[in-house]
Amino acid sequence: MFSRLKTCECERTLEPSITQVLHIANGDTINQKLQAKNGRVAKVLDQKLPDEKIINDLYLNSLSRYPKETEKGKLLEILGAAPESEHRQAVEDIYWAILSSKEFLFNH
Repeated sequence: MFSRLKTCECERTLEPSITQVLHIANGDTINQKLQAKNGRVAKVLDQKLPDEKIINDLYLNSLSRYPKETEKGKLLEILGAAPESEHRQAVEDIYWAILSSKEFLFNH
């Protein structure tokens, strides 16, 4: 029989382990999914949605909420400043940032 090391949720920490941090930052799992030809990013970009709708889609699908006006404003600036040739990379970077955020990791 295995003994449980943690008896209640109050003994758990919300801080990520070093392994989790390194996997999110350097692991291929998220990056491969973001770069996939049939992945979420590709589907959104294939629809030729305006940047605002891309951001709304990202937030709804990852955080189950719409972005705050300040979040949306900053992300629209980033996407607007990206050259057309780097638009997909900018969208992937924004997705990665949200998927590696504390809000996503600990609430979803």
